[in-house]
Amino acid sequence: MNLTPLVDMMFLLLLFFILTSTIMHPAIAVNLSKSSTGELSGRELFTISLTREGNIVHNGSAITPVELSLLLDQNPVSDAAIAIDRETPFGYVTAVMDIFRTRNISNLSFFTEEAE
Repeated sequence: MNLTPLVDMMFLLLLFFILTSTIMHPAIAVNLSKSSTGELSGRELFTISLTREGNIVHNGSAITPVELSLLLDQNPVSDAAIAIDRETPFGYVTAVMDIFRTRNISNLSFFTEEAE
């Protein structure tokens, strides 16, 4: 029995999944604040990023505050985390925090980089 065609197909499938996964989820450049007291969380968190321009990004897609509210209404969560760019104006941060707090998100965390 010749396994060469099977191995070829496995390599093609692997290549397909590698390429599509990098295209579908581009990285968002967020310059996180530094912290020496940060802790790793073992819980699964609902995560968003907040860019310096105030854009909200969830799963690689930009969403509006209204869309974030609807998403949280449709999928209730208790734990969430925000990756906030250090140059983001504080008004955007408080607006997003208000969205989470009005939905009774009990645990809200922030992503940080480890201080040197």
